[in-house]
Amino acid sequence: RDVAGIPTRLGGGCLTEREIEIVDLLLKGHSSQSAGLYLDISPATVKVHRKNIYRKLAISSQAELFALFMAEALA
Repeated sequence: RDVAGIPTRLGGGCLTEREIEIVDLLLKGHSSQSAGLYLDISPATVKVHRKNIYRKLAISSQAELFALFMAEALA
């Protein structure tokens, strides 16, 4: 099963392109600092995006984000 498009589908399309990029990096194990370096933005900006992502997806942790990903992958 192709899982590459899952970050785009999470939240029913409510995430912005930048949020989807960050979700993808978080799911690959990046920290806020390494995601910021990869995207050439500050870690604080990544944290703001994470907060917005978690709010939109009604979750509160990276573990819950991974659980959503796995649920979608197995659906």
